[in-house]
Amino acid sequence: MRNKSSGFTLIELLVAVLIAAILARIGFDVYRKYITRANRSVAKTALMSLAAKQELQALQNPATGYAVDFVALNGITSTTTPPSFYIDQGGTASTSASGSIYQISFASTPTASATAYAFQAVAQGVQATRDAACKTLILNATGLKQAQNSSGTTVDPSSCWDK
Repeated sequence: MRNKSSGFTLIELLVAVLIAAILARIGFDVYRKYITRANRSVAKTALMSLAAKQELQALQNPATGYAVDFVALNGITSTTTPPSFYIDQGGTASTSASGSIYQISFASTPTASATAYAFQAVAQGVQATRDAACKTLILNATGLKQAQNSSGTTVDPSSCWDK
């Protein structure tokens, strides 16, 4: 009489490992896209917050209009022209690029008596690579939302702002 051994054959084990690897790869890609969109949301929130602070600044100081630097808006002193700062995944503002996901700046150098403004968020580091289709987000004083890809070409803003 022949003994039957129980267990898995090598082929069955390899098929199971292959299926697990495929599922893990799909899961990793979905997770990475989620993180990229979440980081973009942090940048959009920062831009919208700055716009709200700009409107408050203009209402409280009608003679001077909008702020021309970030000191009045979020207390960040910038040494760059145009003024800029960085944000991390938690939305914390800093003058250091280390660990940042976006650089927030005025889209153009503001004038001494600001009657308009435009902010931009430019993806940094890994975020710039992963989110090449929406690398730069722009918001101006009229509420116009714009977006540019990694080559600087304007793209449909709804593909970047509404997701």
